[in-house]
Amino acid sequence: MWSLEDHLERWLREVPYTDRTKGDHRRAVQRLKEWPAGKVETLEAVTQKKAGEFAKSKADQVKLAMEDAAGQIVGYRLPVARKA
Repeated sequence: MWSLEDHLERWLREVPYTDRTKGDHRRAVQRLKEWPAGKVETLEAVTQKKAGEFAKSKADQVKLAMEDAAGQIVGYRLPVARKA
């Protein structure tokens, strides 16, 4: 079995992305590997369900960060229901 990084690096050699975009992809794969709910090390371990849960968890984090930032811009914190 190949690790996620092996697949990623092979793919990155084939695409005409900038170094910055390639770095973004590397960081995303690292976050997936570190994601506590998933423990994904190989491409074979990535299921559609796990990928969806990972994407949702990241979207929720971005939403909370944006709400916090918006509250700070206008001088107060918006009431945000946070998951435990």
